[in-house]
Amino acid sequence: NELYDELAESGDKLYKPLLDAKRDTDRTRSGLQVLRQYRFLFEIPATILDSMAAKEYEKVVKEYRRAKVLVSKSERPVYQRVWKEVEKIVKDFRAELLNQLITEAELPWERHRPLVICLVQLDCPVNPVGQLLLARQQSLQNLLDDAYQTLRARVDTASDREWERISMERSVLYDSDVGPKRATSDSDAAASEQRVRS
Repeated sequence: NELYDELAESGDKLYKPLLDAKRDTDRTRSGLQVLRQYRFLFEIPATILDSMAAKEYEKVVKEYRRAKVLVSKSERPVYQRVWKEVEKIVKDFRAELLNQLITEAELPWERHRPLVICLVQLDCPVNPVGQLLLARQQSLQNLLDDAYQTLRARVDTASDREWERISMERSVLYDSDVGPKRATSDSDAAASEQRVRS
């Protein structure tokens, strides 16, 4: 019995590290296999960034939807980190698209249509069509204000010129009215002077 215990103890000392190493190797191999199998999940953030840079909106939407279905509901912390990264990237992208939509509001609808569709499919928290219409309204209001100011300046300039013309006409009329009276006064003064001499 003692011999058996000694053999078991020396066997444990000898083989336990080997068995532990095999178990660790199997665990690592299993983890790598899962990573290989789901590698595309971990590549989704990079794929989305590449698609954004290439302005491939459909691919961005496809990868976002894929991540939403496969990763967002998972309880695993690794998947949750991937989903948070995807959410952050998509949130920044939505903000960029909304900004582009608003700053280019005066462009035709055909230019905005892909942006609006992309924003809707990326679960944009605001209505992109509403934002576009508000931006267009503001753009039109600015155009009308500019046109009003330009026309107002022209009217003011024309009014000033008209006022100057009327003033000139009045002064000419006034001068012409005063001129003959003065001449008459001068001739009356000369006649009076002749009378005095005579």
